[in-house]
Amino acid sequence: MGVGERFGGPPLAVLDVEKMLTQMEREGMTREEAIEYFEYNILGAHVGAENPVYLHYPDFRVEKKTSGRKGAKTK
Repeated sequence: MGVGERFGGPPLAVLDVEKMLTQMEREGMTREEAIEYFEYNILGAHVGAENPVYLHYPDFRVEKKTSGRKGAKTK
């Protein structure tokens, strides 16, 4: 997605969570499998001081995708 900067720290990769989940679905995972994989293997991984930033949009929840619309809210 891009590069983020902060005072006193190195530039960090900024990654779009929805795009990552969508790509995992294209590669054959269900939405639930993609979320589980993301949370455990990506979000849960500590790769040092330069960990990427994972971008979530305000109207987007990782838990479930209930419609075909990007960023659909869930209840």
